Amino acid sequence: MFVALRDLIIKHANYPNLFKALEELGANILEIRVERDLRPVEYVSGSLRESFGISIREVEDWKSFGKCLEDHGYGVCALLSATNFSSEDLESEAKYLAGVCKVAYALGVRVVRVDGPKGIIEGYGVEDYVNRTLRGLEGVFKICKDLDIVLAIENHGLITNQIEYLRGVLEATDERYFGITLDTGNFYWYGYPLDEVYEMYRELAPRVRHTHIKNACAPRGKENVRRKPREVTMAPLYEGDIDLKLLARILKEAGYDYDLTVEDESLGRYSTDDRKRILARDVAFLKGLL
Repeated sequence: MFVALRDLIIKHANYPNLFKALEELGANILEIRVERDLRPVEYVSGSLRESFGISIREVEDWKSFGKCLEDHGYGVCALLSATNFSSEDLESEAKYLAGVCKVAYALGVRVVRVDGPKGIIEGYGVEDYVNRTLRGLEGVFKICKDLDIVLAIENHGLITNQIEYLRGVLEATDERYFGITLDTGNFYWYGYPLDEVYEMYRELAPRVRHTHIKNACAPRGKENVRRKPREVTMAPLYEGDIDLKLLARILKEAGYDYDLTVEDESLGRYSTDDRKRILARDVAFLKGLL
């Protein structure tokens, strides 16, 4: 395994330049968000222009970006798409996701993080959300097979954090081209007791293809009871209730050998100077789990 960072987490730590931040943090692997115009977020684009004089205007430009990163000792572990399968226009969601897959291929990256349904649809149950997600993904799987790309859906929000939903989409998809972006904090955020969170890690570990590593604290005495969503406070990776050493062991035992990507959502609680210090400790903490 190796440590990576989300592009926007580095921005939230108030580093003006992404690549200078990586040097300071002692890391060299990124997850990059791809917008609907198939360009990086402006923070990445601005850092590219400043550090390397590169601009990305179309899909083919990502090849030059990848070569530049390689030449300077950097890498990309995954691309992040912001799909929404609650959208009325599933065709547009599929078109966007297919475009991100083509960007991944141009960049030489195999994993694309996927979001599921984001909004509650009146009258829908878990099976309806599963079927809607599968309809949205149906046309993209051919591209995944042609380009050897893996889609990795994240447990995220009020729908895709439901373990029944994840079981449904995993059972209906080919493990060669579809898996999980395991967010270590989101099941806990959703309200699952801590012991159940660890059981979900174990259940899903064979299908994990990418990670977002975060931590959180529940109100004292409520760590192992069912809570409402959002009844946690986000914490630095090394301070929360979740035993990330146990997580790393679970993943290793399942044969996982890819990224541990820092997504510390506690940074907004701290001053600018503290954010940088905390992020550096997060990176060092995860390196100690490898």
